Amino acid sequence: MPYNKVVDRVGNILIDLTGDTITADKVALGETFHDKYGNVKIGNKADFAKKLEDKFLDLTRVNFVDYDGTLIASYTVEEARNLTALPDFPDHSDIGLVADGWSEELEYVKSLNYGFIIGLHVKPIDNAMVIELIGNAGETYTMKIYSSSYNSTDKYKYKLRIEWGDGDSLEDYVNSSSSYKNFTHTYQKTGVYTIRIHSEEPFFFPSDPGIFSTKAHRKHILRINISSYCTSISIGSDTTNLTELTYPKYMYNGNRYSALGQYTGSNCYSTRLSCLILPHSNWACGPNAGTFNVTTLVCSSVTEYLGAYCQPFNDVYNITLPEAYKGSPQYLIGVAKICRNPTFSLPPNINYIYSELNYGLENINIPLKVIKCMIPTFKTKDSVKIPPSVTDLISDYGISWAILDMTSFDAPPTLDSGQRLKDNGTLILLSKNNVDAFKAATNWSMGISKFVVVDENE
Repeated sequence: MPYNKVVDRVGNILIDLTGDTITADKVALGETFHDKYGNVKIGNKADFAKKLEDKFLDLTRVNFVDYDGTLIASYTVEEARNLTALPDFPDHSDIGLVADGWSEELEYVKSLNYGFIIGLHVKPIDNAMVIELIGNAGETYTMKIYSSSYNSTDKYKYKLRIEWGDGDSLEDYVNSSSSYKNFTHTYQKTGVYTIRIHSEEPFFFPSDPGIFSTKAHRKHILRINISSYCTSISIGSDTTNLTELTYPKYMYNGNRYSALGQYTGSNCYSTRLSCLILPHSNWACGPNAGTFNVTTLVCSSVTEYLGAYCQPFNDVYNITLPEAYKGSPQYLIGVAKICRNPTFSLPPNINYIYSELNYGLENINIPLKVIKCMIPTFKTKDSVKIPPSVTDLISDYGISWAILDMTSFDAPPTLDSGQRLKDNGTLILLSKNNVDAFKAATNWSMGISKFVVVDENE
């Protein structure tokens, strides 16, 4: 049993925790402490707003960040195009991590024509998967590990060694008749433990149940460093205390991730990752995969989708999208809405914008290839120039207050509903040469009161 007092042989009290009033709301989120009864607890105090003021990246530049989001180097686009080598890797051997490469190669960096974030991939030195957690005394933790190479003919020969962090370990080389196997362990004492999963075969954790079989045990997870043999991971719902999640750049044998699957889980809203560097994958995660709060989200040059509505990522302050990003309507909306950085930019090849580009943007450039665009809730200091490539404009109900510069249009784009334009706060800047065409166009006439004619000679 835990003790809350320490006394010497003559009865003098050396340590007295009985009057300790420390509680979870007084300790930083994710940090562990002992209460007055000796029980291990997790802090939940979070004051990110003040800290994040210093964490905005200048997204007009090419930024190299460490696995935890720390800025390593920053270049103008022109400087980046003239690099002869990428920055040296920082050394993390003291914490058991080794660099697995920058998220992009030198050739890609030299080809950039707009700002981008490059992140450092890391993996455990022995390429084991690391799971740090708070293990409670007397509780049995169950992991359901699936084989990526299982088939009904050859079955699957597990080649796993699991170190539970308390001195106990197991090795399993037993043929399995199914594609998964349960591994269990009971901790004798409460404490912070580091599980290491060594594998000679590719494996994964499914969306159900996630890493541990119970939500209560998933709440205990503090850190995950993924090995290249883990092909996909679902952390599971209610994983609320995770503060570090790292991916290697590629899977085993240099294979690129085709898709990461649903690697988060519902009810993860209080999880705050300072940085998440996505491995090379065209689709970062499946739809309805829960939500993480991520300060800096690093996409790879091959990322095409981030998930439906970008639901897995919330409250992102730094993000850049690659030119490979397809941005189909249902996937783009969240990308722009979650970015709180005032210098956020859209990739130049985007065709559709079904998005609310808000949260304090100082300005925004709509790419010249966009043909379909929602009138967003821009909170910009300046007007937003809509390129004449836009042929279809979609208004929103009562929440828009954008100032849209449409002076370069010869003919107005199709507007879905003039009533929405009439009811919201949008202003339309037009020229004396196109204002009459806008007044006469279908649905646009209801927004005449929002037209502002600009004299281009002034």
